[in-house]
Amino acid sequence: MNHRRANSLLVSAVLVALLAGESAAWRRRRQTCSPINCQWGPWTSWSSCSYQCGAFGTRTRTRPYSPAASCGGAACSGSNSETEDCNRFCPNGSPYQAGCDCTGTGYTGTCCDVDADECALGTDICHEHATCTNTPGSFTCTCNGGYSGDGYTCSPNEVDECALGTHTCHAAATCTNTPGSFTCACNSGYTGDGNTCTDNDECTLGTASCHEHATCTNTPGGFTCDCNGGYTGDGSTCTDVNECDEGTDTCDEHATCTNTPGSFTCACNGGFTGDGFTCTDIDECAEGTDTCDEDATCTNTPGSFTCACNGGYTGDGNTCTDNDECALGTDTCHAAATCTNTPGSFTCACDSGYNGDGNTCTDIDECAEGTDTCDEHATCTNTPGSYTCACDDPYTGGGYSCTVSCSDLYPGLHPAGNFGEFRGQCFWSSSHRNPKLDYTAARQACGLYGGTLAMIKDDATQRFLKNHLKGTSGRTQRNYWIGLDDLNSERSFLWNDGSPLGSYRRFRSSAPHRIRDCVVLWRTARLAHWDIKSCDLTMAYICQLAGGS
Repeated sequence: MNHRRANSLLVSAVLVALLAGESAAWRRRRQTCSPINCQWGPWTSWSSCSYQCGAFGTRTRTRPYSPAASCGGAACSGSNSETEDCNRFCPNGSPYQAGCDCTGTGYTGTCCDVDADECALGTDICHEHATCTNTPGSFTCTCNGGYSGDGYTCSPNEVDECALGTHTCHAAATCTNTPGSFTCACNSGYTGDGNTCTDNDECTLGTASCHEHATCTNTPGGFTCDCNGGYTGDGSTCTDVNECDEGTDTCDEHATCTNTPGSFTCACNGGFTGDGFTCTDIDECAEGTDTCDEDATCTNTPGSFTCACNGGYTGDGNTCTDNDECALGTDTCHAAATCTNTPGSFTCACDSGYNGDGNTCTDIDECAEGTDTCDEHATCTNTPGSYTCACDDPYTGGGYSCTVSCSDLYPGLHPAGNFGEFRGQCFWSSSHRNPKLDYTAARQACGLYGGTLAMIKDDATQRFLKNHLKGTSGRTQRNYWIGLDDLNSERSFLWNDGSPLGSYRRFRSSAPHRIRDCVVLWRTARLAHWDIKSCDLTMAYICQLAGGS
């Protein structure tokens, strides 16, 4: 046993040595931070006291580590909390355990801070004929009126306060002496305890005896009654006054007075307006409340109005009937005028063909004034109230429309069958019987009759001339001068009336030219085109002349 124990102790010693050596080495390897000593942070505020008052109150405060010890640093010394006494006082009484002892202080409550009202609690020692008055922590005693003493003991006084005037009765009360005191009773017409008396308002309480039409006025200890306006009497009895019969009303002279209980009313008579005290005449005519006929004149009168039919009407003014002057023959219209009846009158209008105001009418010479509708080729002849038209030679027709053929207008141009009319103008083409002319001579030949060579400014005119040439008498020609040339400026073509060539053109060729400056209408049985030719060539030609319309 001893041997085994020795071996065991040996092994243990070796292990301890090894472990000790390893721990020191290990600690050397691990020691990589600097030691930090512990420090205290600031104290917190004191906590609330554990009791409001007495002998046991305490309060506590604490402080934190800031910082705590680390890496082998020194620990903080001292405690992290501390406690102290608090509220160990009593405003009244003395500290006792967790409160105060209030015995004999006149106060109550945990901390003896509430006054004890001995008078209310009945713990006072005042005499039965004394008045107790509470004071902070105590009370006082005062003998009542009629008694004397220190309040704890009171004896009655043998004094007549009523006779001496030392009583406290109200001026409107009666004082009655009693042993050691007195009593007060409010007089009639007053209410109260005798020390204070308030006047009874009989008017408000409804205990007054005034008439229903009287006014009650309260007085100290009584009341008065006075009849209201419009009534007469002593206030207890009141009778209505009839102002209308007595003439004491203030109604307007144009108003009616009506008596009412205690007063009167005024109402303006018919035809007047106002409050009855002041009445103003109503102008029914101006306000449109009259009953006059619309064709009558209203005239205002005091309180009413009159109606009279206007001129041209008959009736009583309330109903008016129009006079038909035209039918009665009382109009003043001229014999050549038409009379038209109108409401209350008539109008005169001169008949057609006459001028004037209807009362006087004068014949209009339409021919001289140019207001006739005769054709420009007719002669106008004035007649009473009208005129006649007759066509001039060689025109024919009714005078308002006169026509004439182109051949009659231009008898110097032959053959007559070569005339055609289009858009109110005459077109004439020369034939093989007529001499051919150069461009200038042809233009002059047309100018002798106030015309020009034909101007083909649109397709309709082109088609007309093409068809017209088919129907002319004699042999038709292939080329006809028309009124188009560029004699003034090369390739700037102008029509004979001076207007430039527009967008419509029917040139057979657009090849340039130099000498050929005048245009002909070149035609076949099917075609019709324009060609530019030398103006010196002699050709047939077409004239465009004014028509007869």
